[in-house]
Amino acid sequence: MNILSRFIATGVVLCLALPATACDICGCAGGGNSLGLLPLMPRHFVGLRWQTQAFDTDAHGSEPNSEERFSSLELWGRWNPHRRVQVVATLPFQFNQRRFDTGKALNLHGVGDATLSAQFALLDPTRQSARNWQQTVLLGGGVKLPTGKTDFHDPQTETGELPPALQPGSGSLDVLISGVYALRHNNWGVSFDGAYHLMGSADAGYRFGNRLNSGFRAFVGKKVGKTTFLPYAGASFDYRNQDTEDGVQVDDTGGWATFGMIGTEIFSGNLAFSLGWQLPVSSDFSNGHVKPQSRLNASAVFLFGGGKATANPTPPMMFPNVTN
Repeated sequence: MNILSRFIATGVVLCLALPATACDICGCAGGGNSLGLLPLMPRHFVGLRWQTQAFDTDAHGSEPNSEERFSSLELWGRWNPHRRVQVVATLPFQFNQRRFDTGKALNLHGVGDATLSAQFALLDPTRQSARNWQQTVLLGGGVKLPTGKTDFHDPQTETGELPPALQPGSGSLDVLISGVYALRHNNWGVSFDGAYHLMGSADAGYRFGNRLNSGFRAFVGKKVGKTTFLPYAGASFDYRNQDTEDGVQVDDTGGWATFGMIGTEIFSGNLAFSLGWQLPVSSDFSNGHVKPQSRLNASAVFLFGGGKATANPTPPMMFPNVTN
């Protein structure tokens, strides 16, 4: 427990990033989500995941106060071609809302940007599972594809222009790089992860800023009958550069935020469920004009292939899903 305590004390400043999105001036699109504490055994899965987040934007520029809410329902799956390799794909359906204090409201929905990612385990999971102190080291990356719709318009304005951050898709091909380290002893464990997002440019010349996400979790397993519960607690951090348009930096974009988080993973037979909640601790998005609210995520997956599911989890892994 002394080793775990040191890891926890060190890792509390790190993060497991979730998306960040905001107003037209701010353009605070974001992305990043976690697979959760999935079984270590090489099993495939398919399932659904729901995420929702909101931001308060104060009056600045020509816009009044507003609230932005971004929700997504994702179809996602994992394929394990080898015990040291996993490939994960996601396809989200976005529900984006913006409501002004004046009563004006926008409600948009549509298919978002799909992602395809792969990770390689530097340490053999089979050998590690036989050790008293088990370690996991994964490196990998992937791409986000511009499959989402980007040409929605605002019928309530003269120009009809809609902020890039409110579109279901980003219109750009992005590169994702990720890494994970985890340490586990008996039913206890900690994990650290990081991801860097190299954002591409859309056809319209708008480019969301590159971002760096990192994260920390401490978890413990508890078995009740044939069901295993894995509650966790941790911290998250999201940093992103300013957006650019035609090579020129966009004012009031970029920034950072930290969150505390709690949640649980549940394993029962071939089913796995997760529920997580994040609370903002501090932030400076868009020069302080945008304040993140708490965020919620939940998922359910069906595991198949390979051996029986166990409560020997991998750490959270970064498979960013940029939702604008």
